Amino acid sequence: MVAANIGARTFEFGVLRATGATPGLLARLVLGEVLLLTIAGAGIGTALGLHLARMGVLWHKELGGQEIVFEPPLAPLAIGWAVLLIMTVASAMPAVRALMRRSVRELVS
Repeated sequence: MVAANIGARTFEFGVLRATGATPGLLARLVLGEVLLLTIAGAGIGTALGLHLARMGVLWHKELGGQEIVFEPPLAPLAIGWAVLLIMTVASAMPAVRALMRRSVRELVS
């Protein structure tokens, strides 16, 4: 998705570079977008997972009479978020490096 996004916005990146933006600024723009998408996806996924877990506890109580304590595992959640962020940034780095190496002429054409 990151590579497709960079490919679709190549001209925009070229215009930014032509008006004085450094290659590092382009890298920060792309990595910032990647981080925002990752945090949004992880937040929505975590919220949905916790909601479904809570509903499962309620179903066990209502249908089976089992009392199960619902305690979200905070340490595994934090570790999962950290691993997801690291993996996402690592997978985006080759596309970002390729963008940084391209000249202004290549980006605009």
